[in-house]
Amino acid sequence: MLDELTSETGDKAEASRILQERAGNWARQYDPNSLIVLRRANARLDVMGEMSAIAAPMLYVLCTTDNLFPAAFGAERADWFRSHGVEDTYHEVDSPAKHRGPLVDWEKWSDTLAEFLATLADV
Repeated sequence: MLDELTSETGDKAEASRILQERAGNWARQYDPNSLIVLRRANARLDVMGEMSAIAAPMLYVLCTTDNLFPAAFGAERADWFRSHGVEDTYHEVDSPAKHRGPLVDWEKWSDTLAEFLATLADV
């Protein structure tokens, strides 16, 4: 991430300052123990057999540059949800921000969110 920020800012010291600021903000918001719990759950639990029990409509948003959950995975997963009776809306955000894309570039999918929420108002 430091290399990416350096290429964006053109200054390694500024990139380092931004990275430290982001890390500090993140660390103040989240308890480190929650990461341990999430990692353990991710490693131990296989919920695929329970996914078809989802009763609520779902909005699934991934970023085209996400290396943790690639957009190809999202489209494939959305098809799987639909084939198991889950009402699914899938949207890809085109952003250079990778995994943080939907958060950083929320404006790019705000219309999709508004439309999704409007359909829930009718339920």
